Amino acid sequence: MGTEPESWQPTGLERFESADGFAEYADNPDLEARNRAILSLLGPASGRRLASHTGRCSETDLSSETGLSSETRLSSKTGRSAQPDQAAEQWLDVGCGPGIAGRALERSGRTVFSLDASRPALASGPPRPVCASIDTLPFADRSVDGVLCLEVLEHLPEPILHRGTEELARVTSRWLLVGVPHRENLARNLLLCPACDARFNRSGHLHRFEVPNLLALFPGFRVSDRWVGGPKVRDYPGWLLWVRHRVARRFSEMSGLKGNCCPRCGNRTFPPFRHNLLSFATDAVNRLLSRRRPYWLLILLEREA
Repeated sequence: MGTEPESWQPTGLERFESADGFAEYADNPDLEARNRAILSLLGPASGRRLASHTGRCSETDLSSETGLSSETRLSSKTGRSAQPDQAAEQWLDVGCGPGIAGRALERSGRTVFSLDASRPALASGPPRPVCASIDTLPFADRSVDGVLCLEVLEHLPEPILHRGTEELARVTSRWLLVGVPHRENLARNLLLCPACDARFNRSGHLHRFEVPNLLALFPGFRVSDRWVGGPKVRDYPGWLLWVRHRVARRFSEMSGLKGNCCPRCGNRTFPPFRHNLLSFATDAVNRLLSRRRPYWLLILLEREA
């Protein structure tokens, strides 16, 4: 009776098909605290973190082989210039979402390119938007000082994960700042589809990360600094979670929230979560067994000489 494996691998992007899906990010104190941690890890924009490299990112660094047009870059739609400040430290924010972290980097004096495969995300106005996928970044080798990638890697299936991390390493001249859930119990957030009985991670998370297996994705880089923080969560022992799922038949508390979608049958109608006596009991036992701990890991990697 160990932790249940996930039966399906959803994309986790269904709730971001419109700009409304990003409303939960507005005025989020946890995200603001993470922004402060990011700036603390990086230090001053023109200080010790500034990379020295031969190339600077410019309009010509957007690879023609990707077929990205100026309209794809959305600069005309957002009213923001795609031309970077050649004197500023340059960062690429991959999987930028609405650009909360990217805007914080801009305010610190850095130039930020915001890349996402979601047009609704880019329509929310992140700095210098670029519509592209992590596994085919339209930037030249070592063309930016650093790459920021927050809460993206845990969503990627294996082939895209490895190609994507190779691309992150390719385009940065020196720094990689990666953020993921820390030691996440993937089964804790399972949903049960009432239409087809599939079990899947509500957030579309496919991987559990700690520092060693995250660092292993980036050969040639070393850990420069790290931060663990954010909202507090409890671990849930596998045997107790098995009882909650298989006997109590109670799954994620986010069952009734907007944006849930079954990856097997496409069902989007899920009942609100309601406890029964056994699920109350398993949660009570878990509160005795498990301490609350921070959910996020930020790791700053530096290219080795």
